[in-house]
Amino acid sequence: MLFRIDDRLIHGQIVVGWVNALKADSIIVINDAVARNELQKCLLKMAVPPEIKVEIFAVDEFKLKPESKEIAEKRVIILTSNPADCLRIFENGFKIEEINLGGMRHSENKKQFTNCIFLDDADIAVFHQLEAKGVRTSVKMLPVDKESSLYDCLLKGGCKLEKD
Repeated sequence: MLFRIDDRLIHGQIVVGWVNALKADSIIVINDAVARNELQKCLLKMAVPPEIKVEIFAVDEFKLKPESKEIAEKRVIILTSNPADCLRIFENGFKIEEINLGGMRHSENKKQFTNCIFLDDADIAVFHQLEAKGVRTSVKMLPVDKESSLYDCLLKGGCKLEKD
């Protein structure tokens, strides 16, 4: 299972990079706005090959656990768009061991930490809460990239991402 934060949710890096590398057969998107928007749900499902199952949940509607057969017996990618949703998912009972941090684009009051990760104080505070709960967060855009610890990156004030 890959648990990933990527504010674009399903896009080329996910479908071509991660689905192929992990031989994923299922993608679960957990996002309140998308779960309420039929057009967005349809567009996300169209971005994925038909043999890949896509399920979309609002955060509080997501009741599966890592040991649920829908996750444990499949090769699953779980996608959220922000760290606050990850914390809510964790606090709702889904024990996340590790988060793969993909892209979080620039917006007002966000500081750049890598070429594709911009965080504000609220994001950083949530990542520290997740760390205190034992959740590791690695920065790795694509399967071919070298993994970096988000917490090391925060301490340094930024990181340069490299290929393996």
